[in-house]
Order: sequence, then structure tokens, then C-alpha cells
Amino acid sequence: MRIKKKDVILEAQLIDLTTEFTPQEKRMLKTLNKKFGVGGMYGNFDRWDGAAFLIEEMELPYDQAYDLALTYWWYGDKLFDEAATLYKKEDKGYIFNRVMRELLTPYIKGRVGTADRMVGETIADVSITWEDPEHLISKEGVFTVTDDVTLWDGHKGFTLYIPFNQDSVNGEYVDYKTRNHNTIMVYIQFIVYDEKNPKGDTHVNINIEYTLGDTYMRKDKRFSMDNFDIPIPIPMTKEKIYKIFTDMLKDTLEKIESMTFTIQNPDATPPPEETPEENTD
Repeated sequence: MRIKKKDVILEAQLIDLTTEFTPQEKRMLKTLNKKFGVGGMYGNFDRWDGAAFLIEEMELPYDQAYDLALTYWWYGDKLFDEAATLYKKEDKGYIFNRVMRELLTPYIKGRVGTADRMVGETIADVSITWEDPEHLISKEGVFTVTDDVTLWDGHKGFTLYIPFNQDSVNGEYVDYKTRNHNTIMVYIQFIVYDEKNPKGDTHVNINIEYTLGDTYMRKDKRFSMDNFDIPIPIPMTKEKIYKIFTDMLKDTLEKIESMTFTIQNPDATPPPEETPEENTD
């Protein structure tokens, strides 16, 4: 335990925290420590010399002097060690992530789903602007549709699943292959800072990325959407954690609505994968 006083960090010693001694007895024990050095059974303290000092110099009664000298001989080292605390504190980032997951699990599993199947639940709808340079769907080249947002599970957080559900845009039919190839997935992660980081135990990093493509064949190439820190609320109530989620969801959906996505051609040949250049030296 550490006590901060006037910008100076002081170690809290057991003698300062224990309630077994009166203020006078604590002063006498500190006097023994100052005059004779480290106590304890393995120190060089002579309890008879200590008792004599308390009687002759400090004018203590014999019984009290001998009791304190014996105490210092037994526990003089422990009394002036840093006090061990029993109050254990859980990592705040761990608690934050655990509570957030507990709150979202009913929505991730879906209220109509089974307990062991992540079916998700529609939690919002969002207006998405699409650019269609190849005019695969729209003759105008740009159009807006409204699609449902489903909450799914995700690594270190959760995922927003936004399929292209409109089978008709401005009177033009959109086949399933094209719709499926233009599914948007948004990954929201809660990154806990390491305990050595100054933000450890006080902040959580929110990292938001998205992918666009076929829901089954898509290569998981993610694009950054946002990244920011949020303070961990203290006290950490269910209401405060849930508000963080709803505020973040609102901001993320607004971000999506401010973006323009490009329609992906499902029949386009994917670019070749990059391979590391051979070292010819």
C-alpha cells in the first residue's frame, strides 16, 4: 500500500495501520527503531538493553517497557515493513469486457434462438449509400438503401452483420449472388491496455473495422473505420456499461451512413495475392 502526501509517495508500514498499540506505544516502538535499528528475532536488537532504555530514558513503567521491548524483539522487522493488504482488486478492463459481454449475450444469441446457437438479433436499421461504377444495379451510378443490422458475436467484442437485403433497387432486380457479395461486416473490439501502460485499469481502446464481400467466400481484409479510447466508468454499473454500448452503436451507425461503399462485382477476378520477393543477393 502507498500513501501519497504532498506529491511524495510514502510506504505505509504495518505499525501505522495496526490498531493493537496506543499512540504512545507506537511512538516508543518507533523510538526503539530509530535508536537500535532493525528489530526482529534475527536482528541485533537486545531486548534487555531496549527495556532498560525505555525505563531509564523514556521513563516507562517496567511492565510496559519489557512488553514493548519483547514485542520489538519478536516483530520489530515486520512492524516497519510495508504493510500487506488483503483487499484484492480485479483488473477493471477485464470486468468491463465481461459485463459488456453478459449484457449483449441475449441479443447475440437472439431471443428467439436456442441457448447454444448464436443467431443474432436485429437491433437497428441503417441507410447505406452505394456507388455503382459498373452500373451492376443502378443506372444512376449512386443509390441508397436501408438494411437491417444484426448483432453477432466477435473476437474481443461483437460484430454488426449488415446484408444487402434489397432484391429490387429503383425497379431493377438484384440477384442473390450480387446481394450476398456486398454484405457489410463491422467488427467492434474492446482492447484492454496492459497493466504497464499508463492507461491500464482506467481506459479501454475501441477499435472499429469493416469488411465488404461475400459472407462465405470473403477474405477477411479489414478496413479501419474508427479508433478511440473511452474511460472505464467508476462505479461500474450495468446502466453505465449499457449506455457506452448504445452510444457507441449510435455513433457507428452514423459513421456508416456518412460513408459511401462501392458495389463489388461478384464475377470480377480477384487480384493475385502478393508474394514476398525472392532475395537475389
